Amino acid sequence: MKLPASSSPSPSSDSAKSTSTESVEPAAPLFNFEIESSNEELEQKLVELSVPLPANSAKIVTKHQLLTPALAEYLLSKVGMNRKIRRWHLYSLERKIRNGEFVHSPHGIVIDINGKLCDGQHRCHAVKNTGISIPVVISYGWDPEVLFIIDRNASRSHNDIFRIKGEEQCTSKTALIKLIWNYARKPQGGWVSALTPTDGELEEILHEFRPFIEKSINLKERCSKNGGALGVNREGALCFFLFCLADQNMAEAFVDKLITGANLAQDNPILALRTYLLRNPGSRSIDGIRRIYALIKTWNCLCTGGSMKLLRFPNVLSFPTIEGLDMSKIASVLDDEEDSAMVSDPVVSPDVVDGSTVEIVE
Repeated sequence: MKLPASSSPSPSSDSAKSTSTESVEPAAPLFNFEIESSNEELEQKLVELSVPLPANSAKIVTKHQLLTPALAEYLLSKVGMNRKIRRWHLYSLERKIRNGEFVHSPHGIVIDINGKLCDGQHRCHAVKNTGISIPVVISYGWDPEVLFIIDRNASRSHNDIFRIKGEEQCTSKTALIKLIWNYARKPQGGWVSALTPTDGELEEILHEFRPFIEKSINLKERCSKNGGALGVNREGALCFFLFCLADQNMAEAFVDKLITGANLAQDNPILALRTYLLRNPGSRSIDGIRRIYALIKTWNCLCTGGSMKLLRFPNVLSFPTIEGLDMSKIASVLDDEEDSAMVSDPVVSPDVVDGSTVEIVE
C-alpha cells in the first residue's frame, strides 16, 4: 500500500554530528501543526511542553481527509486480521451517514506498517454501501500488535449521552425510547435487540414526545412503588406511552385500577391482568414480550367493552393493534423505508403449561 511520506521535518545530518561545543538545532516539536483556535494559551503549551520522540520511534503519519467510496473499497481489500462484521452496528452507521448524523471524531482509520487495515472496517463498509463520503482521520505506520488493544475501553452509551446533556431519568428514558423506536418500525413485535436507534433518532423521539415519555415513566414508577409485585418494568412504560397517545385519561385510570385492584368485577380485564402479573412476581418471571402482549390485550378488551377472566398466550406472539391509537402519530420515528427490511421473524413463545397460564374469555 503506497502512502505519502510524512511532512514532519527530520533532524539534519549536521545536527547528528554536532559536538557539545557547537550550537545544536532544536528538535522538531511533537505537536508541529497550526491550531485554528482562540485559545492562545493552549496553543503555546502544546508547543512549549512537547518532547521529541526517540530517534528509533515508529514513523506515524496522520491525515485528515474524506473517506470516499473508492478509497473505502481499496482499504477493505487490505483488511488483515480483524473481528467479524457486526451487522447491526454497520446498519446503524449507514443510517447515521444517510441522515447526516455522522460526526467527524478523533477515532481514526488505523493502518499498520504492512498496509493492513487494523481499525475502521465498519466505517469503510458503511461508506461503500451508502456511496457517501465522510471526513475521517487516517493514521498509518502502526505496529500490527495495535490491533489487539484498539476499542478495548468503554464506549459512551445512549444513556451516557443523555446524562452528559443534563437529562433526568436517563436510564428509563433511553430504555423506553428504544422500545418506542422498535414499536414504530414493527408494531407486531419480533424485534432485534442488537438493532438500536442512533443518537440523533433518540433525541428526535425525546424532543417530539417528551411529555408523553415523562408521563409514561412516571406511571411505570407508580406501579413499581405502589404495586411492585406487578413488575411492569420498561415494557409497561412502553404500553403506558402508547395508551397515553390513544387516550391519556383512560391510561391514567387504567394504571390506577391496575395498582389497587379495588372495586373490580370478576370479569374486569384489568383484574385478569393483575392476577396474572401477581402470580408471576419479579421482573424475570414474565418475559417482556408476554408482558406487552398481556397489557395490550387488556387495554383492547376494555376499549371494546369486553370481559376477560383469564389470560392465555398463543405459541407465536404477535402484538394486537392498539385500540384508539393513531399510528401516524409515531410515523415520524421512521427515517427511511429500509428500516422495515431489518427485522426478524415473529418471536416464538414456548407452549404455556404452568399454573400461571389462564384463558382469555372474549
